[in-house]
Amino acid sequence: NKLYYKGWKKLSRVVSGISSFLTKTDIHPACTIGRRVFIDHAIGVVIGATAIVEDDVLIYQGVTLGGVSLNKGKRHPTVRSNTVIGSGAKVLGNITIGKNVFINASCHFQDQGGIFIGDGSFIGHNVTLATLNHGINPKDRGTLYPAPIIIEENVWIGANVTVLPGVKIGKNSFIAAGAVVTKDVPKNVIAGGIPSKIIKKIVI
Repeated sequence: NKLYYKGWKKLSRVVSGISSFLTKTDIHPACTIGRRVFIDHAIGVVIGATAIVEDDVLIYQGVTLGGVSLNKGKRHPTVRSNTVIGSGAKVLGNITIGKNVFINASCHFQDQGGIFIGDGSFIGHNVTLATLNHGINPKDRGTLYPAPIIIEENVWIGANVTVLPGVKIGKNSFIAAGAVVTKDVPKNVIAGGIPSKIIKKIVI
């Protein structure tokens, strides 16, 4: 990283290549990694050039902090401090993950409309956050329609949930396992089903 930002970019890539060969990881020399970041069983981990990983983050094997375009500028995730990202998770794009977030194994987040995950959120196995839609008409299927997903603080999303483009989930809410979230969910509620509906309020 120091070599890269002092202008020795080719040398930094050589060092990065040797490291990749020895460790079976792909960590770009331009990314920013904080203190006490632990990559457990690191084989298969990919961290892109503009990714920012703050202090005390735990990353398991097979995680990708990658991009979805070749555009210049910030195009990889920002992971705030004390967050855990489970094995096999694919976090793609300029996603912001807050502090003290727990992301379980095999999640798939693709940001082309914007994804924000608030502090203290729990996200279960195999959750999909999808910010892109396609046109309904077959003639329009190739057109992409992005919209952001916003997950406020202390949200709990159960396993195998899919959150569709344009959805906001309010703070402290819980999304039951297997739900498909097509519309905004207010704060302090439990929601579930396909499509998801409010089941009950959470008394705070």
